[in-house]
Amino acid sequence: MKIRLLFIVTLLAGIVSACGEKDIAVFEGRNQIYFEKFYMNALYPGTKEADTTRTSFFFFPENTKEIKVKLVVNLSGLELEKDLHFGLKTVEEGTTAKPEEYRLEKEYTFRTRALPTDMKEVKDTIEVSVLHSDRLAELGTDGVRLVVELVPNADVDLGQYERRRAVIVWSEVEAKPDWWTHEVEWTLFL
Repeated sequence: MKIRLLFIVTLLAGIVSACGEKDIAVFEGRNQIYFEKFYMNALYPGTKEADTTRTSFFFFPENTKEIKVKLVVNLSGLELEKDLHFGLKTVEEGTTAKPEEYRLEKEYTFRTRALPTDMKEVKDTIEVSVLHSDRLAELGTDGVRLVVELVPNADVDLGQYERRRAVIVWSEVEAKPDWWTHEVEWTLFL
């Protein structure tokens, strides 16, 4: 009986001493970057091709040779103490654009800035240059397609797999703006 009581007391003492309070670090470790739009189509109704950023030379003056397409990049992890640099690369699979029809910078920057305490997402915008070519006229609404992927480095990792790539499509014909979704057609035209 004494051995049993001694065992129970020792066990309880071990359990009590093992419990302790420790703060949980919410954002710890390496930063991760990912695009705001999903690369793969989302399941939510009306978000087919939610991955694609579309633009058209139709909306610009006649001799425009270059359009800067804005892509939103999200950041997760610790708050930045200095600007974060990363790269972009072309993904051959799915890309119909020729190298002379677009321009990627050697390096892109996620800028450091003071953030409001209630901010839920940290975002920055980068630009990819798409260039006018003679073949745009014959491609019609299909246009030219460029698939790019974020490139990590020693300072940053990649975030969600579904958001590591971005798709840009440009043409010479009038295209529906981003806000013209399935819901707009459903509510306005039916």
